[in-house]
Amino acid sequence: MSIHDLGKEINSKYVLVSLKASQWGNFTKLGNSNGKTEEEKAMIREVGMLVNPENLGLDKIQKLVTAARNFLDTYSLPFGIDGVKIIPRKIVPEVHDQLKKLRVKFEELVSIAEDKYREEVYRIASIYPNYFGKVRHKYPLSLEGRFALNWKFFPVNAQELDGDLDPEIIRESNAQMHRELSDLRVSVVQEMRKRLIGAASHLRNKLQSGEIFRDSTVNKLRERIELFSKMNVWDDSEVVQMVNHMKEMLGGTTPDDLRDEGVFRKRFTDELDKVVADMQSIYDGDEEARFIEM
Repeated sequence: MSIHDLGKEINSKYVLVSLKASQWGNFTKLGNSNGKTEEEKAMIREVGMLVNPENLGLDKIQKLVTAARNFLDTYSLPFGIDGVKIIPRKIVPEVHDQLKKLRVKFEELVSIAEDKYREEVYRIASIYPNYFGKVRHKYPLSLEGRFALNWKFFPVNAQELDGDLDPEIIRESNAQMHRELSDLRVSVVQEMRKRLIGAASHLRNKLQSGEIFRDSTVNKLRERIELFSKMNVWDDSEVVQMVNHMKEMLGGTTPDDLRDEGVFRKRFTDELDKVVADMQSIYDGDEEARFIEM
């Protein structure tokens, strides 16, 4: 298959996605209080509170950014470029809508931080007008425009190199592009298998440890299995088999069924252990399968 045809097939099933978040975090410290007047010392203490991340709620903003990245990690697959993920086309609307909801929360937190910061800056400036004027250049009057949470979807670039370059360079570059596209198809299937094993192992380990788990443990696993079905755009037969087996096992099983230490839980755990072993025999990757929390 040519690079053009292989790239076209991949682009019909996947797009790339990049998530970027920026926030103001490079606070300039005013130094220690040695040799300062009492007014200057008081000012330094006030500014110390002004740029305290917890005081402004910046820690909450960072947690939301982390939640957005974790969400995207769950719904996408690794790609060979830092900061870029590959995602099935058919779930792009779902991912886009969820990221928009997270951005609304992000902007609400930013608005609260901006209001608090602006209020504190003017308060400090009014109390210490002489000294604050000397350090005014280090602190903006507003945080507006200093926070952003954005993402974009774009196609996989899969064009052959041509032109007036050395024919050997063109041949080697195109051969490399073809290998990378072929490897991409293999790697996304392997990642799907690995994540399925991680999800099944996560529940198996909880059952074997006797740990009391929440209703969400089973419900999230069901959601994850459905997500695997959507992400299996290559219709990999092994992934289909794994997904169907897990769906059949979970069936009408409730969290209360699994919390009960009786025969059902033991039988379910033993069967799940066998499923994990069967999956491991199919997955031939070197990296340990893991469960990504939603």
